[in-house]
Amino acid sequence: MPQVVAEALSTGLPVMTTPVGDIPDLVRHRENGWLMPEHAAAEEWAVAIQTLLDNPDKLAMLRKNAREFAERTLTLERFQQGFRSGIETLLADTSRH
Repeated sequence: MPQVVAEALSTGLPVMTTPVGDIPDLVRHRENGWLMPEHAAAEEWAVAIQTLLDNPDKLAMLRKNAREFAERTLTLERFQQGFRSGIETLLADTSRH
């Protein structure tokens, strides 16, 4: 889990990012953040940012949803589960060599 994304959401900061790795598990496009195409041009990023700046109600909704998502989803139990899963994967890979 990308820690900086989790921290941003937990403070009510919507995240604008690309859908790589585990990010789509955390950021829901236009719900609690904004997912941009992986190879989006700078102009596309600028349009997306301007869209949010021009729509304070939408931005406020994203902020609220980001915070609520984090409170509901980013729990200690989930962190422990992810950590345990990562360790188990590393151990399994190590035992194969």
